[in-house]
Amino acid sequence: MKRTSRAPAAGLAICMMLGTIAGLVALAGSAWADEKKGDDAKHGFGVRARYIHIPKQLLELFVERSAGSGSHPGIGFELIREKGDLAITLGFEYESIAPRNGIYIEQGDTIPEDAVDDVEFKDFTWVSADISFIGQQKIIGDVLSLRYGAGLGVGYIMGEMLRTDATCLNDDVNSCQKVPGAPSEPEKDMPPVLPIVNVLMGFQVRPFANLAINIEGGIRTVPFVGTTMAFLF
Repeated sequence: MKRTSRAPAAGLAICMMLGTIAGLVALAGSAWADEKKGDDAKHGFGVRARYIHIPKQLLELFVERSAGSGSHPGIGFELIREKGDLAITLGFEYESIAPRNGIYIEQGDTIPEDAVDDVEFKDFTWVSADISFIGQQKIIGDVLSLRYGAGLGVGYIMGEMLRTDATCLNDDVNSCQKVPGAPSEPEKDMPPVLPIVNVLMGFQVRPFANLAINIEGGIRTVPFVGTTMAFLF
């Protein structure tokens, strides 16, 4: 199968990502700067630990059959502005977003009638940025709060999705094998940039005035759970 170069799309994607990040930084900067004399806003930074899940059911919105779900740890950091019961975060993350390697069947295809792909996700990760607006409702004084919010962002995909032609002996996917001598070709139609929609809910524990520990879960394009340790000044 003839493959086209991804370079122009990747260049455009990088420009889009940089433009989006610049817009997010400008929006966050505007919020940061919107202070009056005597303002009690706090600023700080946090370190994130995440565990994301790419569900098989989500993949099968785009293919007839996927090899299975994928789950991966992730890390990140965030800049924080907090005033009253509202926090604004500008966050950055890095994690693998690879589903399971194996046989994928395109929508509308059936086996053994149609050829399928043996897919390998090689170093399939993304670097992402998002801005979120988070409400914080106190439950027990300043010690325990309910957190809920949403945001938008963008993620730049790195690595490759390699396809190798495969055939099946019957309608059991376990009978599918790579075609001997078939080359592994990178997928060129995959968008190098994906939008991020962030919706979260969780709790904040604040043992000290300048230290907050967030425990939360939600959807950041894919489901996640995680924690953040934040320092505020």
